[in-house]
Amino acid sequence: MSLWTKIKGKGSELTGPQPIGKAIMNNLPKSEMVDKCSIAGPRFVNVVLSKDWIAKSIQKMLINGVETWSPKLTVKRAVVDFSSPNIAKEMRVGHLRSTIIRDTLARMLEFSNVEVLWRNHVGDWGTQFGMLIEFLFEKFPNVEVVNDQAIGDLEAFYKASKQRLDGDPGFKERAQQAVASFQGGEEKYRKAWAQICEISRRGYPRVYQRLGIKIEEKAAKRVGWLPASENMYPKTNHVGFGLVLGEDGKRFQTCSTEVVRLIDLLDEAKSRCKAALVERGKADKWTEEELDQTAEAVGYGAVK
Repeated sequence: MSLWTKIKGKGSELTGPQPIGKAIMNNLPKSEMVDKCSIAGPRFVNVVLSKDWIAKSIQKMLINGVETWSPKLTVKRAVVDFSSPNIAKEMRVGHLRSTIIRDTLARMLEFSNVEVLWRNHVGDWGTQFGMLIEFLFEKFPNVEVVNDQAIGDLEAFYKASKQRLDGDPGFKERAQQAVASFQGGEEKYRKAWAQICEISRRGYPRVYQRLGIKIEEKAAKRVGWLPASENMYPKTNHVGFGLVLGEDGKRFQTCSTEVVRLIDLLDEAKSRCKAALVERGKADKWTEEELDQTAEAVGYGAVK
């Protein structure tokens, strides 16, 4: 129980995770919702919902409608900003946690009759983008004919351009100039930018669709601080979720680390679930389509 690490050595009468669990159980308010509570090992307090309460609640929902369950919120409209992957980088496993948290928040708000704007602000501007544009010019002088097949692995393209930036001062200077030319509106650089963005974006829907997420991508024209007046301007809240680390305890770095692609993780989840279904004899009873649909539902659900 992580709560124990917070109070250990601070003079508490509680001497370990299990006493903390018992204290939590003893102080839970009585509710018809709860059937029983128990401590599972040193880490968890299990709460079992009452079957009678579940049955009554479902019956009430069926009679009165699901809308009767939604809480009454004062907010009428909300913007939920999603995982915002960077251009020229595929979505990786590090994007998963923030994506699922935001999907949950958006669905809860919609259930509460709030108009939700599902938004994705793509990023990675400045020198990084100049680096990609300049590398694209080197590989493909005629950017108008560049496509997914020509670039190939987008992640490898990014890493190769980053290596050039770090190891070639001349390339770095040209990349910085490319940023200035792009921001100045030069057509050649605008076209290169549009090509890279388009190729990048085509990969995102494959992931979001599997996770059941609907996204609109937006880019801000201007960035700045809003004056501190809650009466005039929208209120913003940041949902913290920590830092996603690799097995070595270090932060993922796309340019220098072999990061697990999110699309590969979803493929693996589906594959394992399908294998488990076949092992249980479901292939003899279900069609191939039913096997696939079930494997996707269970596999993607487990990942989420």
